[in-house]
Amino acid sequence: MEEGTIEKTVPAGQPSPDVGGSLTRRRRLHWILAGIGVVFVAVVAAAAVLAATYQPVSDGMATPAINGPVTVRAVNNFALMRGQLYIPPQPASSGTLTVSLENSGPLAVTIESVVFDDPIWPPVLAPAGPATYEPLTDTPQPLTASSPRIAGLVLRPGENVEIRLPFRTPSCWLSGRAEVSDVLVTTKYLFWTHHFTVSFTDSADPSQGMILAHLPIQPGTQNANCPSGR
Repeated sequence: MEEGTIEKTVPAGQPSPDVGGSLTRRRRLHWILAGIGVVFVAVVAAAAVLAATYQPVSDGMATPAINGPVTVRAVNNFALMRGQLYIPPQPASSGTLTVSLENSGPLAVTIESVVFDDPIWPPVLAPAGPATYEPLTDTPQPLTASSPRIAGLVLRPGENVEIRLPFRTPSCWLSGRAEVSDVLVTTKYLFWTHHFTVSFTDSADPSQGMILAHLPIQPGTQNANCPSGR
C-alpha cells in the first residue's frame, strides 16, 4: 500500500453505494417518463374527443327566401310575426331556396354538402342542381347558379355564407300539411365527418320562417290534385 492512501473495502454481499444511487435514479426516471406518458395519452384522448365532436356551424345572418318562377306567398306574418312561406298547389315549378350558414367556432371546417332535409317522399322541394354560395360581406356578390359550389368550401371562424339551393316542386298534391324548416349539412374536420341539421326558422318560435305546402303525391294517386296550365 502506498503511503497516504486509504483503501475502503465493501463487505461481500453489500451493494456499492454508487450502485444503489444509480438504481434510485433509474427508478425515479422511470416514474417521470411514465407520468409524462400518461399525461400525453390523456391530452391526445381529450383532443381526439374534442375534434370528433367539433361542430361550429349554425344558421347565418341572411333571411331565408324563395326565388324563381315558383308561386309562393307569405302567410301569418301579421304584426311583428315573421310568418311562413306557403307554396300552394301548382304545376311542377323550379325555384331556389336561399339560406345562410356561419362558423361560430375557433377553427375552420370543410363544408361537404348542404341539401334539403325533407322527411317525406316525394319531397316538397326536390333537389334540382348543386348548391352554390357567396360570402356575406358588406358588398355581397349576386348569388347564381354560376357561383362557386358549396362542396369543398373551407368555412373560416366567423365567416358567413349565403347558399343557393335549386329545387323543383311536385306536379301533384294531396290534402294535408307538409313543413320544411331545416337543411342537412355535412362537414369535415380533420379525420371526422359530421352530419347534422340546421334550422332556418326563428330560434324562439320554430313555426316562424318555415315553408308550408300541401302533401306532395305521385301522379295517378287517388284524390291527387294535379294542376295544369304552366
